[in-house]
Amino acid sequence: MLGPEKYYGVKDSPCYVSGWTYWPVVDWDQRRIFTVRMEGEQEWNEVLGHLISNRHSLGPDVNRIQLSPEGVVQKVSNEPHDDDNVCVFRPLIDATRFPNGVTTVSRAALHEVARLDAGVDLVTCHSTGTPDEKVVFKYYFTGEYLRSLSTSWRDTLSASQRDTYPAEPWQRIHLAFKLKWLHQLLEVADYLNFHLGLVHSDMTLNNMVVNPASDTLMLLDFDAACRIGARAGAGAGAGAGIRFDASPERDMTSVARTIYELITGDTDATFVELGQTDWRQRSDVRLDQPMVEFQRVLFAWCERRRRQDARGEQGIAGGGRRPAGLLSWPPLPDPPLTPILVNDLRRPRGDAWCQETQKVYERSRPAMVKQEKPVLSWQRPPQQWPEPSSPSTS
Repeated sequence: MLGPEKYYGVKDSPCYVSGWTYWPVVDWDQRRIFTVRMEGEQEWNEVLGHLISNRHSLGPDVNRIQLSPEGVVQKVSNEPHDDDNVCVFRPLIDATRFPNGVTTVSRAALHEVARLDAGVDLVTCHSTGTPDEKVVFKYYFTGEYLRSLSTSWRDTLSASQRDTYPAEPWQRIHLAFKLKWLHQLLEVADYLNFHLGLVHSDMTLNNMVVNPASDTLMLLDFDAACRIGARAGAGAGAGAGIRFDASPERDMTSVARTIYELITGDTDATFVELGQTDWRQRSDVRLDQPMVEFQRVLFAWCERRRRQDARGEQGIAGGGRRPAGLLSWPPLPDPPLTPILVNDLRRPRGDAWCQETQKVYERSRPAMVKQEKPVLSWQRPPQQWPEPSSPSTS
């Protein structure tokens, strides 16, 4: 289920104008964008709490709301000039080259079963020949995620390795960990980095599940994954839009910090300090082997990877040998060059606006409607609690 704390996210940084704060909000539940206006400055968690409290009073056509400092809805606008929703560039299927084995499916064939996370639904697909089979559907309706698809491989990597994602009986990891799962995680990290030439970039417990039947760990959510050496960005969530240089060291650091935080509960230690810090196991964390054995395996793995890095064996990022299974996919088509007005601060005052041609990944929905161009609607009714037993169209 998509929990209330994940209903809303921030599309961009808030804007402060004449004592008012304007928050551009992404509504992941109803798949839309609107603006929240509040007097003074606030933390996002405060705004999020107000939105959750008022979510049942926000109609389907809300474009802007004004909240009091106490979170009371004061004004609501559904005027088109307040509409901040966007239309994202989507390459035509006929103009897109797909790797061998990658197939396409119409969104109309997907029927929603549950909303799992921001941009992630559990659906049935009526065009697969097995209409009762549940699969995971990931999507985007804002341009931040499409812009980095040319360098960031996203979940298409996982989709190319598996025809479907297992929905059950995979379970989240919670306050228990086995040494064999650690070995499996380290093997996965090595395979991604050194065989496929990819960096996952977000190897945290939130992106790991375990199948209790086979007792195996699986890594999910390749939203921030990209080829080694690329200049990439994080996907949905708190880190959305953050740019970073993709290197195998990023995954090594992520794995080490995740294991340390799981065992100790300490979220403050840096990667450099992990080997020098006195690890103290939380009383509510269950390990199937002594903690020192987890430390031994983890530190030995980190040391081996450091030696590989020193010898130039970390792959293409460091000018080393080419990974044996390096993926080479055809690029996605770029959007056409479109003339737009930009504010060039280098130009004289009063003459700052000029026209440039740029690749436009998202356009204003009101502008598209005004130009009578087709608009793809992603909006849907709010999630019901509990989930209805009969699936609705996703």
